Amino acid sequence: MNTLSKAILPLLCLSLLVPATAFAQEDTVPQGEQASTTAEDDDDTSPKLLYRLWGDLADNPTFAAGDGERTALRQLIRGRIDMDNEEFRMVAEVDLFAGRLAGDSDPAVPEDAQSGTQASRDLLSSGRLIDPREFYAQWLTPVGQLRGGLQTSQWGLGILANGGSTQTESLFNQHFGGDRVIRAVFATAPLRPLSEKSFLKDVYLAVGGDYVWRDENADLLAGDQALQGMSAILYDTEQTKGGTYVVYRNQTDRDDDFLEIWAFDVYGDHTMSVADDFEVRAAAEAAFLTGTSNRSLTQDGQPVSVTGLGAAAELGVHYEPAKLGLELRSGYASGDANTDDDTLYRFRFDPNYNVGLVMFDYYLPAVTRTSVSAIHDPARSGEAPKGVGGLVNDGGIENALYLSPRVLYGSEDGFLAGFSFLWAQADQPVFDPYNSFENGGVPTGINGRSPASKDLGMEFDAAMQYRFEPVDELTLEMKGEYGIFFPGEAFEDASGAPQGAQSLARVRMSVLW
Repeated sequence: MNTLSKAILPLLCLSLLVPATAFAQEDTVPQGEQASTTAEDDDDTSPKLLYRLWGDLADNPTFAAGDGERTALRQLIRGRIDMDNEEFRMVAEVDLFAGRLAGDSDPAVPEDAQSGTQASRDLLSSGRLIDPREFYAQWLTPVGQLRGGLQTSQWGLGILANGGSTQTESLFNQHFGGDRVIRAVFATAPLRPLSEKSFLKDVYLAVGGDYVWRDENADLLAGDQALQGMSAILYDTEQTKGGTYVVYRNQTDRDDDFLEIWAFDVYGDHTMSVADDFEVRAAAEAAFLTGTSNRSLTQDGQPVSVTGLGAAAELGVHYEPAKLGLELRSGYASGDANTDDDTLYRFRFDPNYNVGLVMFDYYLPAVTRTSVSAIHDPARSGEAPKGVGGLVNDGGIENALYLSPRVLYGSEDGFLAGFSFLWAQADQPVFDPYNSFENGGVPTGINGRSPASKDLGMEFDAAMQYRFEPVDELTLEMKGEYGIFFPGEAFEDASGAPQGAQSLARVRMSVLW
């Protein structure tokens, strides 16, 4: 199927499903008096049952194994029970039979590099037909809120900790999986008794401990043991949220490697109305990592130091009379220029923080898989160096500086359409370790370009979505999206010839009750 046909297919299918009139869905988020342990709202509007079915048609990069198109049909069933009164609350949420129903299997990803954020698992062979997300109890005491049990972990925009909630998805792309921890946490507003009428009454403090169930770095059921201590200071009102989040992590992998990391995160989000008709939003998050790990070793066999910096910003203006919105997303994730020194400078966003459809979710992960496959190829090299599996990316933004303006028309409660442009440049030149070794140590790209380039390329995305409520408390959603990525100089071959465009088309249907 040619590129133009794939661009039209999902949008045409969706347009045939959109009726002339429909009931609007109420989608408000109540603001509670108690602070969440993170910046994620405790959203009582979360659906009790979600069924989502979608089909993908994606190109496979020409340099990757299995050239050609991949087509797959996938589903997600998510059930939620939420019981509460004035003092106590119990929540249970679980994903059922989530993954690939039919079609082509996705390229193999090393087990220790799987983030759990991709819907690629085969339902008949994954062994995880039931995937718990939350099972916790909460008690509102006279001095604060105490919560314990399995919980999703979300902070700020989600570049460091992302719970994968479907309630926080943007028009483009979607969430799957999410960070989950067995957590005991206490949150309180310590200054409220002293300053009931000042801004200090909305300052919250949270402290807690985690036993990590599943995130992009650990999988408890696979044998990884990760313990965390966390603290957060949060300012939380209807219009403004912000604060700091500090986490210490001590992890022993299933193969007995260790990871010891401190993470420091600062976040702010402010929304205001201008002249009644305009709503303006500005939000940003920045995170810094420091620590040590023996997942990779220095040339003298010592653990490497870890230092990483990541940041993201979101700006938006919405003009209500015309239902028109303009947004700008930008971000930075540090990269590592030398895999042989004693410090790893890479910062990798949580894969559920989505920007675009193709570049970061499909193309760049294929680059990393191909690089690691070449290193492991016995016909090319002997024993692979320790830690090369960590080079495989499962959809998280890393080694990148990006800008993504968007235009949106409509409302999330009815018809919504949008167009997005994405431009990205690497922080460090994009080089292939094996090709660089073959080229005498000169940084060389995955397809032979030398010297390696920082130009990642650009992407164009379009999406259209329609929601309506045929009966009370039942919402139907239809969505189609298409993205096309034009690889930059970093992926040229040795003669300077560019790589062909890569595209993705997706059609999705959801039922929310």
